[in-house]
Order: sequence, then C-alpha cells, then structure tokens
Amino acid sequence: ITKSFSKLGENMQGSKTLDFWNRLHDQNAAEESIEWIVHPSSLLETLMSNIPSTPRVLEIGCGTSSLSKCLYEHVMPAEFCVTDVSPVCIQHNESRDAEFLQKHSSQFTYQVWNILEDIDQQPHTIEGKPFDVILDKGCLDTFLFRSETKLHYSLISTFLRFLLKWTKEKYLVITPRPKLPPLLRDYPGFSNLTRHTLTEGLADLEGDHTRRKQAVYLHVCIVDRTYKPTSSLLDQKLSNEDETIVCDHCGISSNDFLGGLNPGLPEVKKLRQWRGHQIHCRATVQN
Repeated sequence: ITKSFSKLGENMQGSKTLDFWNRLHDQNAAEESIEWIVHPSSLLETLMSNIPSTPRVLEIGCGTSSLSKCLYEHVMPAEFCVTDVSPVCIQHNESRDAEFLQKHSSQFTYQVWNILEDIDQQPHTIEGKPFDVILDKGCLDTFLFRSETKLHYSLISTFLRFLLKWTKEKYLVITPRPKLPPLLRDYPGFSNLTRHTLTEGLADLEGDHTRRKQAVYLHVCIVDRTYKPTSSLLDQKLSNEDETIVCDHCGISSNDFLGGLNPGLPEVKKLRQWRGHQIHCRATVQN
C-alpha cells in the first residue's frame, strides 16, 4: 500500500480548510472567547472526575475556548498543551492569556498543530510521549461534518492513528452527538466507552443559536495500550494481489478502510464492504 498518511493529511487539512479557520478567527478577533456546544463551567465537575492526578493533558482543536485554562486552574499541578490548526487562533489565545502564561509557562502552552498531517511531528514542547488525556470539544465534530461527503474513512482512520499514538489513558470528547460513529465506537484500540449526559450551560453549535441542543454528551474512551494494529490475512491477500490498491474516488487504501471496520466482522464481509466502497464511493480527493 503506497498511499501515505502524510498525503492523506494534506488532502484532509488542505489550504482551503486552514484559510477558513484563519478567516473565522480573524472575523471574531474582538471576542475574547467563543464557546460552542457547552460552557466550560458546566463541564468541570464531570471532566475532573475523569482526569487522573497531576495529569498531562492535550487539547485538540481548542479554538478560542477557555476550557483548558479553566480546567487547568482546578487540577493543578498539571501539564497542558492546548493546540489548534489555526495560527491566528493560537496567537489570539496567547495574547488574551499573556499574563496567565507568564505565571504558568512551564506547565501550560498553546501550540499550532495539524494533527491530521503531522502525527509524528509533535510541537517542540512535547517530549514525544503519550498524554494521560486527550481533550476534544468540537474537533471531532468538524471532522465528521466534513467527512459526510469527503474522505470519510481516510480522515477517521488517520484520526484514530493519532489518538492511539498520543493517548496514554483516555480520550474525552464533548459533542452534541449522543452516539459516536461506528468507526470510533467499535475501534479495537478502545477497551471501554462510557457516556455522560450534560443539560446545563449549553452553548450554540458553530455560533448558530437555532441549532442549540437539549443535551450534549461527554464520551469517555479508555485507550487499550496493549492494542497493536496488525494486518489481517485479508489485508495480506490484497497487498499481495496489488500493493497499490486505493479507492479511485476518495484515495483511501484497502488497509486504512479495513482497519476502520469492526474487527469482529468475518473476513468475507470485510472484503465485500471494501469492494462495495470502491464501486459506490462518491467522494473526490482534494488537491
């Protein structure tokens, strides 16, 4: 299989996507922070019950939310690395929290990180070891919204690879979705999933007050550090038949597609789903 994760990352997090987020944060520069989905104060108690003592926490897709700053102040001592793909967003946060960062510079940092493209190229403040917790408020939702029509399996497979590499204990995702998509829900790299329902302090979805939900959810995904992705017999047969098998429409490789399926499926059904995807896929690879 020759389709690289790096190339898939470029397609999924291309210049148009980066420009969109930079423009959005430029337009909202006058706002100190914008909270989507739920306000931090309504999350603290539930989050704190799912975070170990003296944790190393990575937040992905932070936007201009004050979630990590609020949480850090309640769980100190701790180490937080708060990231977003947008340099404009990170510059805004650093300016807003300049006084706070001066006091906690060795324990709390903002970093630009394209997690879909730079899985193995961590920010300079990260020591190259997994975090106790990865915190996600809205990042997964933006991926799933985009992947409804584009590169669904490639995007989610790359995201799961990122989670497995950088999460030591838990992936905490805050979302208006009562259920995670099957590719995450059935992922063998998670040993257990639980859900908490939140009904207080709800915020708008993507700034649209007409889309506010009656409840949002904290999904706690426990990472199985013993899980090691391996090629199945079916993967090997496909690779031996043709080492460059990829979908002509979305560009996903057979290994990436099959790796996202329920591991309990019989090999014959996996092969059937892969062939069906090749025939019916309607996505197109972005350049």
